Amino acid sequence: TLLSGWLHILRVITRGAERSLILLVDEKGEKRLLQGPVPYLNRLSDLFFTMARIYNKEHEVTLGKT
Repeated sequence: TLLSGWLHILRVITRGAERSLILLVDEKGEKRLLQGPVPYLNRLSDLFFTMARIYNKEHEVTLGKT
């Protein structure tokens, strides 16, 4: 569905931000980022994924069937 697609796009964007922060930690040694923002972004992307799955299930969307 359209909403599910947008939720997956948000998930991808959030994962990219998480990876960028991890690179920053590796390059600059900003260990404090590992305590707050990185886990937050990880859980946020998990939330977007779960929301998309729940929405599809509630609306009886099946993948691969026409």
